[in-house]
Amino acid sequence: MSPYLDSLSDDVIHLADELSFPLIDIHQSIPLSDVMMGIFKEIFNKQASLLERIEKVHEQFMAVMLEGNGIEEVTQVIHDNIKNPVIINLDISNQMYEKLGGFRR
Repeated sequence: MSPYLDSLSDDVIHLADELSFPLIDIHQSIPLSDVMMGIFKEIFNKQASLLERIEKVHEQFMAVMLEGNGIEEVTQVIHDNIKNPVIINLDISNQMYEKLGGFRR
């Protein structure tokens, strides 16, 4: 375990199992900065990927609006990005727009 703990109690191990909480034993010779660098790099890469996707969707919505397209095209952009059925119900005009094909299983 470490210079501070000989072992973990069975109660702690069982609780971690119940909560699906990982217990990781890192040898004391491994610097914490090495561990944290890998974790931060993974978080950063996921955030960068998410920001790229958000920018792409934003550009698609802006193109629809700037081209003067209607709600049908907005519905299509949403459908193309979430890959699930989309229904937009406008209470103001009592209109409904839908794109139902291509949903995930």
